[in-house]
Amino acid sequence: MQISSETSGDKNSIIDKIREEKHLYIISFPSFNELLSSAILFYNLNLHGFDVRINITPCISEDKLLEIDSPIMLIGFTRRTLEKAKKINRNTFLLENMEYSGRDVKQKIQEYYSNLSLKTKNYATIALKLLEKIIGVDNIDSKSYITFLESLAFSEPTSYEREIIKNIERKGIIEIKMSVKLFGFEYKPLYQALHDTVKPFIPELTGDINNCISFIKSIGISNVNIKSTQISEDTLTNLVKTLFTRLRRSSRRVRKPNEILGEVYYLTNTKVLADIKERTAILTYILDSKGPEYVALHCTSNYYLNLMVEVYNKIPQILAKVYKNITEVEYSGFKIVYAHTLKERIPLKLLYEALLDLGIISKGKAIILEKSNELYRIPHYILRDVIVDYEEFLTQSKIIKDIVYDIDNYSVSIIGDSNLTKLIKTIKSMK
Repeated sequence: MQISSETSGDKNSIIDKIREEKHLYIISFPSFNELLSSAILFYNLNLHGFDVRINITPCISEDKLLEIDSPIMLIGFTRRTLEKAKKINRNTFLLENMEYSGRDVKQKIQEYYSNLSLKTKNYATIALKLLEKIIGVDNIDSKSYITFLESLAFSEPTSYEREIIKNIERKGIIEIKMSVKLFGFEYKPLYQALHDTVKPFIPELTGDINNCISFIKSIGISNVNIKSTQISEDTLTNLVKTLFTRLRRSSRRVRKPNEILGEVYYLTNTKVLADIKERTAILTYILDSKGPEYVALHCTSNYYLNLMVEVYNKIPQILAKVYKNITEVEYSGFKIVYAHTLKERIPLKLLYEALLDLGIISKGKAIILEKSNELYRIPHYILRDVIVDYEEFLTQSKIIKDIVYDIDNYSVSIIGDSNLTKLIKTIKSMK
């Protein structure tokens, strides 16, 4: 593992300091992948007697750094932020990239990461690597591996990550199957799996039981309670083809067959949210409905699993309802998507990803926000996608103090269309 521009000796001294003092202070950006990596480190290190604290924030306070006397790990911040932080606390490092044994493997991984922006790196993979260095691979708990899988639920793993996944399978934590990528397809009735699947979001099926039942009948399945084990090979092929055709017709961009059929991970010791994709979607909703700290702490107690079970039935219907009622506005090259407030908190990240997948918006060229009368709430993870230096935007931009109603560890809130217009102009000036 490399720590920005620090030498190997500096890097090892910080890791040694964490190991010897058993203290670590994590400062995490409030975005999903960063929070998962925080969860991995917080849970596992505390399990082994370390004193680990987490501060979730979109920007780093110099006063806060002065108060900390333990090693500080920044997750989701830039190298420039690291350099500023090190001037205040020299025991600060950035979870950024990794070293691997084996020249060829190392070269491939470095090439892979060199083609990614800071925003798209899988921090959970890096967190596992750090855990190996601090406590040893044999001491990594199964919950941390499950959290790692959650970080990859909707992305293609690298060759290195595939090795980790195979190791997780050998430990008996998961079963890897080539299957239809409907949530819980291997153990739910087909109509329920169709209804519950929010990624890929399938318009008119996701969140609509009646339409799901009608769809099943339309492809020649009379038993609406049928499960995957009861479906013939020919019927299964027809299901996949018809679903993909439907997905393609409802989209403004090219869709891929592996969005419907491919490798899936199921937990082996439970039927409660056993599908890793479904667990991940629920956690994504909890980020929006409860706040980022819930994601960072979700490994620590059964309370969080019970919460996930409690909310998962609501998500498909809420997402489908929000999707039908969005308002799209073009302004100065940006698409602004208004998601109108419901009784339940809106799954903004799931909606954002659904709109990206459907080709309705483009990454870096759209803002999605929750609208409640004249109050607009925009998550930090949305704004960071359209602002090059997000921390500078929050701390140095002169206009931000005039237009922002509130900034918390989840979002920026503004009031009124005129302030929203000023926000867009500010974003344009910073690109």
